[in-house]
Amino acid sequence: MKVNYLLPLLLIVFCFASCSKEANKQKHNDLSNYLNHIEESDRNQRDKIIQLDSILLTLEDDFNSKAHRELLFHFAGVAYNIKANELYFKTSQNLLSLAQKAKDTHDIAKAYFYLGDYYEDIVKLDSAYVSYSYAAKFYQAKQDTLHVGIMQKSMAIILFEEGLFNQAEVEAFASIQKIAPYKDTKLLLEAYVTIASILDQNSQSEEAVLYYKKALDLLNNYDSKQNVTIQRITIYNNIGYLYNGLKNYTEAEQALLNGLNLLTQDLQNSLLHAMLYNNLALTYIKTDRLTEAEQLVKDAYRMRTSLQTPQGLISSYSRFGELYLAKKDTLKAVEYWKKGFKTSEKVKARNTALTNLRYLSLYDQQNAKEYTQRYYEINDSLKKLQIENRTKFARIEYETAQLEARNELLSQRITLFSILSLLAVLLSILIYILFKQKMIQRRLLFEQQQQQDRELIYKLILQQEEIAKTTLLDERTRISTELHDGIINTLFNIRLMLSNECTPQNRQLIASEIEGAQQQIRRISHNLQDQSLAMGNFTPILENLIEKNTTTAQSFTLLIARNFDWNNFDYKTKMNIYRIVQESIQNIIKHAQATRSIISIVESMSSYHIKIQDNGIGFKVSESKKGIGLKNIQFRVNQINGVLTIHSSANKGTVLEVTIAKAK
Repeated sequence: MKVNYLLPLLLIVFCFASCSKEANKQKHNDLSNYLNHIEESDRNQRDKIIQLDSILLTLEDDFNSKAHRELLFHFAGVAYNIKANELYFKTSQNLLSLAQKAKDTHDIAKAYFYLGDYYEDIVKLDSAYVSYSYAAKFYQAKQDTLHVGIMQKSMAIILFEEGLFNQAEVEAFASIQKIAPYKDTKLLLEAYVTIASILDQNSQSEEAVLYYKKALDLLNNYDSKQNVTIQRITIYNNIGYLYNGLKNYTEAEQALLNGLNLLTQDLQNSLLHAMLYNNLALTYIKTDRLTEAEQLVKDAYRMRTSLQTPQGLISSYSRFGELYLAKKDTLKAVEYWKKGFKTSEKVKARNTALTNLRYLSLYDQQNAKEYTQRYYEINDSLKKLQIENRTKFARIEYETAQLEARNELLSQRITLFSILSLLAVLLSILIYILFKQKMIQRRLLFEQQQQQDRELIYKLILQQEEIAKTTLLDERTRISTELHDGIINTLFNIRLMLSNECTPQNRQLIASEIEGAQQQIRRISHNLQDQSLAMGNFTPILENLIEKNTTTAQSFTLLIARNFDWNNFDYKTKMNIYRIVQESIQNIIKHAQATRSIISIVESMSSYHIKIQDNGIGFKVSESKKGIGLKNIQFRVNQINGVLTIHSSANKGTVLEVTIAKAK
């Protein structure tokens, strides 16, 4: 008797779980769409952050599932893009905690990746390096070499910014080895530019030019968009700068002129424009074209003054000094180098301060000793900082290695535990086999009894079938009797009454008799209802679905032949057909903006066809196949071994057709 109560309970639990899963999926889909809406809206940053904050309260109560974490990563990405740094950091930390609890290595790596980006943006480079390093280790554990390469590229950039150029070069080349096989143009471009910048600082100018040219080759495959144009101009500027250092002034001039020729109207008088002029001025100074050089230096200085960029002004001061030195006006050159040195000290730009001090110690004879002493003080402080950074990052590497060693030890323990567990399982199997042998011997003793039991069961089955047949005949007899004794007699009485004089009393009796007949028919119909459904009367169910969704604004029409035989479909196929129609209707209501839709189900010689057609706005099929609705429909079609085809175009509606082959 317990089984009879348990089965409905299990069905209720299963249905509840399925409904809950569908509800969660719909909730995640809605939230994801809302996040996209926030990011793409024209609201100001403050309003967007308020909207994100309200969503976060909803997300924090969800179960720690893979889908939930994916939604949180989406949330963090939107927060990062709208520069909601605190929300981004808080969500990334929460994701790391959730991923660690779930022991999801990939999500742990991704959370560290996100944290690294946060720390890099707020210039906490040591914390960023640690986060990227941990992310690389966890990506390595998943054999995700592409993301390992991306992490190494980020680590190389941090080492470069900290002045650790040799270590940065090692990480950069390791990065490109992992990224190159994937042929990701954007990542390769970033890697080439990073390596070129590092090689430049390591006094490997020719190799740096080579990698900048590789980056240019990649950019040539891009469309001429604004951001690509800026990248191309920047690379030409850097190549020109490097050729100046190599004293190859012909190539330097060509590269810088190439960059200037690419300047669009909105890039005129920009920082990039000023940089090109300043570097081209050096080329002209070195080739004794001082008049052209002077005009370029002045134009670059004018742009930088209007833009108020201290680093750019320092570069212009240095270039003025070089110009006037070439013109034999040492006093004016010294005046500009002093301005460059003072501005460098003000903004704590120690490298440019050293450049100006080197010139001043050579050409300001009166204060040469003081400038030389200051030069060595700043140079020593830079070397000390490099040593401190080298020590700091060495410690980070050591701590990361220790973590890796602990993880390796944990992995070994897990492996040992797995081996011991396997041995235990094998031992259990051996014991089971021995036990099974004994049971076989006992089973032989009961075979005769089992044979007798089977014969008895067979007899009971035959008896049950006989009872079922008898019950069916009895039910038919009962219905026949009810129709004869009840409905027919009532109709006979009504006929007699109608033959009599039509008085008010007779009319009342006739109405009463008709109502009685109606009640008898309703009772018989109600008793037959379940049987009707069991016999496959599926069309009214679809009609009910259509009726519920039809409004004055959107009409749905169902076309099915009257003689369409639903008995050709099992329960599973009917249910999937229902869900396909239901999901299609929902998609039309949500997205199509249609006023009229037709659902037709027809039978051909070899197959059945379900066609759903609307007069809506249509969509690009190639871009929408990733949608949840279409994925659900495709899943249902696969369940019934059908074929799904979709035809749609802008403002011409959509036709969705499912073809189900007939069973052979």
